[in-house]
Amino acid sequence: YEECLQLIARIRDDYEANHLEMDLIIHIQLCLKEAIVLLACGDYEQCERVILEALAFSKKHQVYYKTDEFYRILSYQKVIMADKEQYLYYIKKSEQFAIFTENTLSVATVD
Repeated sequence: YEECLQLIARIRDDYEANHLEMDLIIHIQLCLKEAIVLLACGDYEQCERVILEALAFSKKHQVYYKTDEFYRILSYQKVIMADKEQYLYYIKKSEQFAIFTENTLSVATVD
């Protein structure tokens, strides 16, 4: 997992070093992959931080790609941490977003 996190950091560093602006979708994808790896490593606080930053980025740029997945990952994390209130909050956000976007596969995953 550490190698994955290092690769993600190198990708970001390469963009910055070459003064390139990362495509919005690539930025969101990197955040998603990083959050999944952090969750797998048990670094729940860092995982949540990455996701909340990605959601803020998405909102700022009005690109809501993978938003339902971010909320679903947050809900899984809250199950692991035995935080029922936050689990219910994030699973509801995931469901609302999936319904809003008419993503039937995502709605089925939440159910």
